[in-house]
Amino acid sequence: LIGVTYWLFGPDPRWVFLWNGVFGLGSLILILILATRWFGKPAALFSGVLYLLSGTILYYELTLLRESLMVFITLLILLAFDVSRSRQVNSLPAWFFCGAVFGGSLLIKGIYPPLFLAYLAIWAVQNRSLGLAIFKPLLACFLGGLLLLSPVIYRNVIVGTPPFQLSGGRASTVVAFFNLPDLTEFPYDFYKSPLFLKALDEKQNSFSAMLSETIANHGSTEAFLAFLWKKFLMIWSWYEIPDNTNLYYFQAYSKVLQFAPGSFLTLAPLGLMGIILALRQWTMIWPALLLTLFQVALMTAVFPISRYRLLLYPVFLITGGWTIQCLAEWSRQRMWTRVFTAMAGLFLMAFIMLRLPLPRPDQPRIHSGYTVAGFKTFYGPHLMAAEQTGNLDELTEGFSGFL
Repeated sequence: LIGVTYWLFGPDPRWVFLWNGVFGLGSLILILILATRWFGKPAALFSGVLYLLSGTILYYELTLLRESLMVFITLLILLAFDVSRSRQVNSLPAWFFCGAVFGGSLLIKGIYPPLFLAYLAIWAVQNRSLGLAIFKPLLACFLGGLLLLSPVIYRNVIVGTPPFQLSGGRASTVVAFFNLPDLTEFPYDFYKSPLFLKALDEKQNSFSAMLSETIANHGSTEAFLAFLWKKFLMIWSWYEIPDNTNLYYFQAYSKVLQFAPGSFLTLAPLGLMGIILALRQWTMIWPALLLTLFQVALMTAVFPISRYRLLLYPVFLITGGWTIQCLAEWSRQRMWTRVFTAMAGLFLMAFIMLRLPLPRPDQPRIHSGYTVAGFKTFYGPHLMAAEQTGNLDELTEGFSGFL
């Protein structure tokens, strides 16, 4: 997509930012559609407002990463599967499109195969009374995915790699990469780890071997499980763990991000409360619940950096709107016991998130490396140019902006 954009419009990255805007608008539309299908128009309106007020969503739309696209494709998977299962076996085109969406998601990031297989397996079990008829939509789904993946399969065959190998990463490498014993934030120095270097050796990097060595590195199975528990708690902290981009650094220079009220601290309690309130409708929203469990398990296995956690937002935005709708309806009907109970639950969850430990006790919001990188790539060249031309006003303004 980026290559085609540069080919059409030239090597100006601002054109690529337009795609983030397109996917952001598409995500908003998909949230409105899904929330309307599951909870009605008032809840959809609240979900849309939560989306528009989310500073984290806006931040990643202004960053040249694939996270906005991943949010869009996650919502599209939910909608495509929801439409397909609502039509049962009567609409093979819907199932074909569902498979095509899944195939497209693999081209972006290959994390969803277990989730999608679980979707199809649960749907097949729920509809086992249909007998052999369930194989038609499953076949249509498979063909849709195969169509989207066929160019990559063809390329792999031509160059001599396994047909369905969509990336160079291996599960064993991921285990070594994200589970170093002294890992407290995104592993900048992972390349120094002997275990990670060993994981790059194709002769020694089987998943079982890497998992055994990783556990041995922690000293015991109990210590390794405690490490996973620590990562699980990090998922629910208010703190946005950075990797190659830092939300708090951009907030320091962006008034819009400074005053955007939507953050994980406000959205997660609303989303989790909405899931609790929607459990009576679990037969309708179980794909969203399974998606949430899958994302939590994935982040526990790898690491809950901010941009990975962003994929919890699609469900939380929808269920968060349902929470606000329930509170509004209960207030209108003067059902104050329910209102106060739900509000107490929201404040309790927010309090727990604030009390959860940070990756490090002395964790800075903005690591010095981000400040140095920003100075070298943006402020430094501008200041040097102003100094060479003797423009003191621009020099003063540049230093003021940096500081």
